[in-house]
Amino acid sequence: MPDEELNPNIPLPSETPGLKDILIIYLLAGLLLVVFGPLLQELHLLLGLIITELGFLVSPPLLYAIRHKYNLSRTFQLAPIPFKTVWLTVVTTAAAFVLIGVVATFQEQILPRPQAYQELWEQAFKQFQQVPFLLTFSVVALLPGICEELFFRGFLLRGIRKKLANRESVILVGILFGTFHLDPYRFLPVTLLGIMFGYLVVKTGSILPGMIAHMTNNTLAILISYAAPAFQEHKPPLAPSSPGDIPLVQVIFALIPLIGIALTIFIAGLRAIPHAPESEDRGAGFEVGKKA
Repeated sequence: MPDEELNPNIPLPSETPGLKDILIIYLLAGLLLVVFGPLLQELHLLLGLIITELGFLVSPPLLYAIRHKYNLSRTFQLAPIPFKTVWLTVVTTAAAFVLIGVVATFQEQILPRPQAYQELWEQAFKQFQQVPFLLTFSVVALLPGICEELFFRGFLLRGIRKKLANRESVILVGILFGTFHLDPYRFLPVTLLGIMFGYLVVKTGSILPGMIAHMTNNTLAILISYAAPAFQEHKPPLAPSSPGDIPLVQVIFALIPLIGIALTIFIAGLRAIPHAPESEDRGAGFEVGKKA
């Protein structure tokens, strides 16, 4: 019989990572991203993104969890969900995509992106448009939806929920998610998305809604980037070249109906998504002050 069972003073190993664990892995992943990420993506954008997702985000927490014999299912919130949750997540995320786009539009009015920044993104989009759509979808939507959610809403969120209440944990992980992208112009939109993903994971007790929402958001972004060149070709000569060129008052009045519709769908969708059963294995529901 193991010593742990004979001596009650020796604590049994934890089933899931704690705060110290997730801080170590987050700092390691951040260091790898800062040091090697730009170099890899400069050498080859698609291959660099693949290495970043698999090598910097999935491998460290997975190997760490295996090394310390953590329960992988509970650590990464791997639990099945009903089909109702799937389609409600897709619809809710589509509405959130519109709302986040509105936030980004207002941010552009206050903090316009430099021309060099926009040109850099345009060059990246052109590279993606030169490869098959399926490959772009796999690298930009599928892979991040799986890898980033396992890292942030799986490993990190599980560890932080051991110390903080659900609401604080979701917000903190959302901020860490926004910070990790190393882009001040995308920090607010990405953080808001991260908070929504975390809410879905905590409410459902499964990481799958977070993955589905992440993939849906990125897929919509891909579709818009593919449609943008066609829009530019048919744009009237006097049309503004960027959201920052449109007067703020005009933007507000134009977006009010869209905001109302998207907000209604978003709130209704969040409310309709089923809660997780109240069990230790599935995780606690999203309640103020409650920990996993």
